[in-house]
Amino acid sequence: MLGYNEMMKRIKPSVVICYDEPFKSMTGNIKEFLPTTYEWTKDLSLKDLIQFKWEKHNRNVSGLDKKDFQFFDYDDPYVKDQMVKCSICGSVALQDQYGNGECKNCGWKFSKDEKMYEEKMGISYPMLVSPTTAREQYKKGLPFKATFEEFINGMKFYSEMTLTYKNKIYGVFFYRDKTLKAKTFQEEDGQVEFFEDTVNSSLVKFDNVSDFANKANINGTLLKELWKDVSFAGFMYCG
Repeated sequence: MLGYNEMMKRIKPSVVICYDEPFKSMTGNIKEFLPTTYEWTKDLSLKDLIQFKWEKHNRNVSGLDKKDFQFFDYDDPYVKDQMVKCSICGSVALQDQYGNGECKNCGWKFSKDEKMYEEKMGISYPMLVSPTTAREQYKKGLPFKATFEEFINGMKFYSEMTLTYKNKIYGVFFYRDKTLKAKTFQEEDGQVEFFEDTVNSSLVKFDNVSDFANKANINGTLLKELWKDVSFAGFMYCG
């Protein structure tokens, strides 16, 4: 919209003729007209016209029901309908057109960049636990869980993390130093906050990632030493 706004500022047109529907953020005296393909819609009733515009705006939105569409063929862009081999258990997994998928057999969730995430960062997304660790856990019949090192790597990548210990949820925020020009995955400069969810008085601050890794504790026991008893560790907001 920067170019459009600059045009309005400099030219100050008395009218703007817009091919198809204008964006909500567009200002000025806008006259819209539909592409030739949609000329027939001028004969629709108000109710059908509203339905048509809703479908036009939402035909590529994920998670809708195709039964709600009468003017467009609904195509969920994130439907998982491509069969691939699960990199963890070897069973058939399903992925969407973007390479993001899930294996119903072992529960592994993956992205098209799975190999890159492990090679460069030692993690996976959205699972956090690296594929190498996940394969070892699957062979042993263990649930997927990131190691403490993977949790630290994930924090440097995602900045907002969560873990569960003895049925209590804890959060970790990494405030990366934005004054640094070079942004690398290995960067550890920036304050880290560690806290128990909903308990404001539990907030503890650390100087950087290494300080957190070496000193973070729960009731006096270092986090890295009680990690075996952590039941879940992952990216915050990723489910």
